Amino acid sequence: MASAFVRWATRQFAPGDRFDAWHDALNYNYGRWASAPNRLPTFSATVECGLIDAFRVIECVCDPCAGQRTWADIDHNPEEIVALQLVLRGQEEIRFAGQEFLLRPGDILVWDSLHPMDFKVVEQLHKLSVILPLARLKNWLPNRWQNIRRVIEPDSGAARLLSGYLRSLAPRKAVDGINNSDALIETTIGLLVNALELEPARSSECMRDVQLERVRSYIDEHLSEPDLAPAKIAAANRISVRYLHWLFESIGTTVTQFVIRERLERCRRDLGNPMMRNRKIADVAFSWGFSDVTHFNRRFKTEFGLSPRLFSKMIADGCGAGA
Repeated sequence: MASAFVRWATRQFAPGDRFDAWHDALNYNYGRWASAPNRLPTFSATVECGLIDAFRVIECVCDPCAGQRTWADIDHNPEEIVALQLVLRGQEEIRFAGQEFLLRPGDILVWDSLHPMDFKVVEQLHKLSVILPLARLKNWLPNRWQNIRRVIEPDSGAARLLSGYLRSLAPRKAVDGINNSDALIETTIGLLVNALELEPARSSECMRDVQLERVRSYIDEHLSEPDLAPAKIAAANRISVRYLHWLFESIGTTVTQFVIRERLERCRRDLGNPMMRNRKIADVAFSWGFSDVTHFNRRFKTEFGLSPRLFSKMIADGCGAGA
């Protein structure tokens, strides 16, 4: 059995050499990556790696940076691995296998070396990664491993069990007194599969539909909030703004148009409700997130072909119940 512990830090290098050294450390520990230059002399990072045969535990703290793994990188470094990455502090944007994620503390990302991937550390990040042979996951999930859920949030007992286990695997501890890497690998994958099976594996298209439905539900619950903007919606659903726009492009609209249309439908419903006949049009508009009456009037007429005032009058006169 081969085991080793290595600790690396940028402070070991001259300021002008630190990022190049970080690039080398990134490639040594995680496989081949192309990192975006960060020449700030204050750039700081530390990496600790515990290795027991094919089982690796890596603890990393780094300042904001970015990088990508392309098809060329994959061809150059064909080792097939799967990684479980637990975020301990900070945030990281990930694009992997056609999906985008915003990782926050407590989230666990599951990625493999067979797909291109982009990352962007948006604030100082502290993460713990466990790297295993991908073949061992394929043994557990021979027909499902490519469609597993890629981000596990700490919202279930099984997810918290996996998170607690990963936290216990500090690199130094992993190589002290542990002499059975096969047992570690099987335990790790078993806990991963246990967490994943809470939500059945889905195709990427179905996953998109699930994410879209989740976003639409969030919008529905917060429609009355005037500041319901794309950035807020994306952050609440832990995705990037760009990915949010892509979700709505798949149904032929934009997120802003969707929000406005839903607000207009709620306003039309309230204006047509006899129980709300005495409410002012402005009050109805404000109650559903509009902040400008003139803008609301213009949008309402464009959507329904008549002004809110005329619509209310038709309903009151009993002429437009079906409008």
